[in-house]
Amino acid sequence: MKKRILTAAFILAFALTGVAGAEISNDAKIYYNQGVDNYRNGNFEQAITMFRQAIAIDSNYIDAYYNLGVALQQTNNLSDALNVFKQIIVRNPNDYDAVYNAALLSMKLGQEDNAK
Repeated sequence: MKKRILTAAFILAFALTGVAGAEISNDAKIYYNQGVDNYRNGNFEQAITMFRQAIAIDSNYIDAYYNLGVALQQTNNLSDALNVFKQIIVRNPNDYDAVYNAALLSMKLGQEDNAK
């Protein structure tokens, strides 16, 4: 089950896949789901740790990257969040949510040229 956290802590979509539909390992899913639970409870630092664990297990777990980026934004780690969204774009250049978030963060960080 794929879950993406929106800034309002809602779940966006469901299915458990990574890049190009590859199946995600159960261990990565466990950490990912713990990250979602922590995020929803306002435990952003713990959520960040869990999403990073999921990514360490499966480096193509796009939803874990996405939610890590959102959680980093919640803790005002904008530069780190930008780097996470860039990792999504490297893996899937057509992920328009990641492109939008990277552009928005670039603007917030005063990197207007990069935002374009």
